[in-house]
Amino acid sequence: MRRPSALAALAAASFLAAGVLPAHAATLASAGAPAGWTIQGRARNGNTGFEAVLFTPANPESGGGVPLNPAGAPVWQFGTAYDFQFDYTFADGGSTWSIDFNQDGDFNDPQESATSVTAALAGQSFGYAGIYLQGSATSTATLNSLVINGTSFGPYGPVGDTPLTQQFVDSSGLFGNITATGSFTFSASGGSDERPRLWFRVGQPQGVPVPAAVWLFGSALGVLGIARRRFAA
Repeated sequence: MRRPSALAALAAASFLAAGVLPAHAATLASAGAPAGWTIQGRARNGNTGFEAVLFTPANPESGGGVPLNPAGAPVWQFGTAYDFQFDYTFADGGSTWSIDFNQDGDFNDPQESATSVTAALAGQSFGYAGIYLQGSATSTATLNSLVINGTSFGPYGPVGDTPLTQQFVDSSGLFGNITATGSFTFSASGGSDERPRLWFRVGQPQGVPVPAAVWLFGSALGVLGIARRRFAA
């Protein structure tokens, strides 16, 4: 009976050492939210026009984040749905925020994606994902669709001046790799309020950092060797 236990330990440590967590379905969070959000992808409109940006610990909001489409070309259109995608990679702590500005069905064109790698997040999982959606007195924001790790949610909105927030959790308890896709529509300019706006964000990082995972992997190999010798005896 010891051999299967050792194999299970090896498999678990292998996932960690490789920076991989099995994918699980996302579900609506029944209550609560993290005290703060660690990674955030934002799209908004206001007196500065359309803009989108990715904020991470490596590229924080105080420093301007990593912008998409900084030249403003092509110009965004009100009343038009835009596809987006957010990715977080457990192995290296990297995040990517993408918007299909020219609506050609991909995110391969210049300035359609922003990427930031936070080394300190490598091997970290997250307790929450969430959305924040808000229009203004003169505009609305609509999240037409949202899919998180293969599970569909929404639609949400249209939302005016009163914001809509929704949190999500992983069915296993923690998000490892995260892929969120969907589309959003802004109806009109919100003026100087910097609205309408959409945020996709993740928070409450936790887990075994990569160096510790590698140590666990080595330990599991030792346990497996001992188990095999006892099994053979």
